[in-house]
Amino acid sequence: MEHRWSTRKSVTGNVVVECPRIGLIHAAMQDVSLGGMSINAESVSLPVNAPLAVVFDLASGERRDAYCLQAMVVRRIAGGGMGIMFLDPDAEVIRAMRIALYGSSAANFARLSVAAGSLDNASARVSRSGSARE
Repeated sequence: MEHRWSTRKSVTGNVVVECPRIGLIHAAMQDVSLGGMSINAESVSLPVNAPLAVVFDLASGERRDAYCLQAMVVRRIAGGGMGIMFLDPDAEVIRAMRIALYGSSAANFARLSVAAGSLDNASARVSRSGSARE
């Protein structure tokens, strides 16, 4: 069963994969989301759970932003394809990737959603305690 927390976006580009077991691998990016990517490294097939660092760039408006993220292989696909899951990217990286992949309106929506969640939590605390202080 798939457990994605963001939509995949079809993106082409080069990825440099650093694997402690093998060294540097050059691969092709097929799609990317905030949680991971699908790559194709025809000459190499890494085992599931192999730790990696992936280096790639994404267009963000008129510029390209480079990313270097810790990751691991979560799926092997016939023909050298691999599903890669990013491991604990920080909030700034997620924010920058969200803008690059889905546009600035997506980042604004996420910010509003977080703010709305904070308001909902505050309202719940007020209704339980009868005041805004706890």
